[in-house]
Amino acid sequence: MNKRAKGYKCVKKGSSTVFLALIFMVVMMLFMAVCAILCYQAEKTNIKRCLDISTESEFGKFYRPLFEDYRLLYYMDSDNNAMDANILSYFIKNQKDMPGLLKLKPSGFDVVEKYYASDNGYGNVMEQMTDGIVYTLGEKAADTLYQKINEGFSGYAESDSILDDVVSETENITEDAYIQERILKLLRLVEGIYIKNGKIKCETVYVKSGVTENISEASSGIDSPQVWKAVKDSKWNISAELEKMSKDSGEISDKGFDKFLKKVDGLYGVTKQAYELAEDIDGDISDEMRKSCICDVKGIKEKLGENLDILNGFKNAENNILECMTALKGYHIKDLYFDYSTLSLKSEDNPVENLDNNPSGIVSFPTGDSEISSACISEARIYEGISEEDKEDNVYPDFKKAEELSDYVDLCKADISFSNLNDIIRLELYINEYFSDFTNAGEQADTKKALSYEKEYIISGKKSDRENIESVVNKIILIRTGESFAYLISDREKRNLAYASAAAIVGFTGMDALVRCTQYIILAGWAYEDACVDVSALLNGKKIPYLKKKDNLNIEYHEIPLFNKKLISEKAERINYKSGAKYSDFLNLFLSMSGKKKCLCRSMDIIQYNMKLAYSNLFSFQNAAYGAKLYIECNYPYYCESETEYYYR
Repeated sequence: MNKRAKGYKCVKKGSSTVFLALIFMVVMMLFMAVCAILCYQAEKTNIKRCLDISTESEFGKFYRPLFEDYRLLYYMDSDNNAMDANILSYFIKNQKDMPGLLKLKPSGFDVVEKYYASDNGYGNVMEQMTDGIVYTLGEKAADTLYQKINEGFSGYAESDSILDDVVSETENITEDAYIQERILKLLRLVEGIYIKNGKIKCETVYVKSGVTENISEASSGIDSPQVWKAVKDSKWNISAELEKMSKDSGEISDKGFDKFLKKVDGLYGVTKQAYELAEDIDGDISDEMRKSCICDVKGIKEKLGENLDILNGFKNAENNILECMTALKGYHIKDLYFDYSTLSLKSEDNPVENLDNNPSGIVSFPTGDSEISSACISEARIYEGISEEDKEDNVYPDFKKAEELSDYVDLCKADISFSNLNDIIRLELYINEYFSDFTNAGEQADTKKALSYEKEYIISGKKSDRENIESVVNKIILIRTGESFAYLISDREKRNLAYASAAAIVGFTGMDALVRCTQYIILAGWAYEDACVDVSALLNGKKIPYLKKKDNLNIEYHEIPLFNKKLISEKAERINYKSGAKYSDFLNLFLSMSGKKKCLCRSMDIIQYNMKLAYSNLFSFQNAAYGAKLYIECNYPYYCESETEYYYR
């Protein structure tokens, strides 16, 4: 019987074996593919790890003196090819110690980018300084310093508010006083008088020294016996002299006329000066001031102009007596009038007249010149990008001059405004930790440093220690002068003392603006002297009160003319406050006001100079690398590439 017909299947022998073999081969192929992929990935990982380790090995050669002295991590890349070669050398050596499953060989290597300290506005230097100091001292140190700066000097805002009003007032007063000073000069040119040592003095040649009538008070237009007594002997009668020199023919001799013309020339010269001055005053004087002025400036100007024409006409008179006498009829004397009703001969010496307001000498008051460091650097402000040729404005105008008083008072304002104080406060902590100043320079005498007063350099940016300490002292004096000045202005008793002296000095003029301006000048001198005592105490390591009050004023009014180094030193020695501002507190204030970039750049200057001096003359932040980006390529037997980036954290 046929088996197929009976329903039996016909199966070839070995078919199952073949099927299973095919499945096994597929599985093996998949397994081998996975193994190959895993080997490739493992090799790629090994290449990446090897590159990382090689890079870290090279950056492990950070400049240790810089880290030990200033806690800054930088790799000195003075040779541009050294880093590339060293990392590749490390890579080759490290690869030998790793399992080379696929035997990949590098065919390309490149340091794509290097990150230097000078990149991004020295941002990495800032990060390392601030993060490092907070890690060392803790967050609370920053909060404490912030609070001390913000609260300790908050009282200066009140003084600045007072000084704002004073500046506005002195601008008006000094403008008026300047006009009135010129009016006094006009008085001297026209009337010939001035006050010296409480007495009226008279010039030899002045506008009204030549009269056209008999010499008398009336013909000279003077209504003050005191003034007349002072000037009467200097008068000469032009008409009488012409008549005396004339001949019967009505002409003057050539010799006599030449002598006469010499006197006229002198009179013409002083009249021209007076006319130009009167014209200048007439253009500036206000209507309100005209009402209280001691003379009619506009009228005097016009009459002086007519006198000039007459005096000039004498030169063309050709010795004709009648022509000269006729011209004199229009000559003005009596109507060049000045009001002497306010004249007072009481006089007092200005207590600040001989005040030496050059603050540089203050440094030697407590220390002596021999103790000031003479250290100097060749170049200042390297990383700030500011030329040393840029000079500071003179912070000490001559406040004894009325026209500069308002500028001086304006400079005395602290103008304490902090921008990004939270950012700079940590940098200040770093500066306080690693840099010296005038009061602690001696504690670091064994350390090689380019400058002894490093904080002062950061604030001032000068080449020498002496220049830096003087600049900082000037700044402190200005702030303390403003504080003392604000107090003196607010103290009625002190203000009245100064006003009484001012009235005695210039009160004879009856010009209130001139008196008040002189009052402010006296108060400014008083405040300056008081500030010098405060600064002297600070430099001696003492504390001074933040705010100036009656009980801590150093200089009494009667001591103003006695101002000298000895007085200041004696006063400073007596200061003994348990609380208040120290010298370092003022430095922190100035650092906060200087701005983050300036402090950072000048800190880098200091570090670079110190590294050059103590370790290597080749040190430069331009070559200080803090990281790099690297790339490697392999193409045998398989193509592979890897990239890594490393920087100090």
